[in-house]
Amino acid sequence: VSLILSVVAVATSTLFLVRQTTFMRHANEIPISVDLYQEFRSAEFQTAEEYVLKSLSGSHNPSIGLSNLPNEARNPSYRVAAFYSSLGALVALGLVDERFAVSLLGDAAERAWRTLEPYIFNERRICGDDYVFAFYEDLVCRTRENYPVTKAYGLKFKRVSDKYPPLPGVKG
Repeated sequence: VSLILSVVAVATSTLFLVRQTTFMRHANEIPISVDLYQEFRSAEFQTAEEYVLKSLSGSHNPSIGLSNLPNEARNPSYRVAAFYSSLGALVALGLVDERFAVSLLGDAAERAWRTLEPYIFNERRICGDDYVFAFYEDLVCRTRENYPVTKAYGLKFKRVSDKYPPLPGVKG
């Protein structure tokens, strides 16, 4: 009986330890996640991302990479690439949950990657470093592998049109 009680005690302690570790990990992720999302929502980042998405490829040849772009193109391009690279590093290193990063910002990262990819690949060629913005590329790969997030991560989104009629007096 005492052997069984000892085994149960060890199993219970192990379970609590695992749960406490998971809780502490999530508690540590919250400030990082909030800071990242605040940067993403900042006017400066949104302006930089809009430039990358709408103007970069029409104004500058990707063959010159990123570092050879003029300042007005290089600064916003680096800002966007560096942001998503930082996010990718945090995911790859296990400091931010992949489900969170991919579900919330993966689509935006992938959209910007489509424009930045030839610039980044040429930057790698110019620098002779195949790992320039490798964390960003890893984040994009994780996003593509886990699309749609509803299937990959088992997320279920409620839809107003599925269950809820419009509120009385509110025109839709």
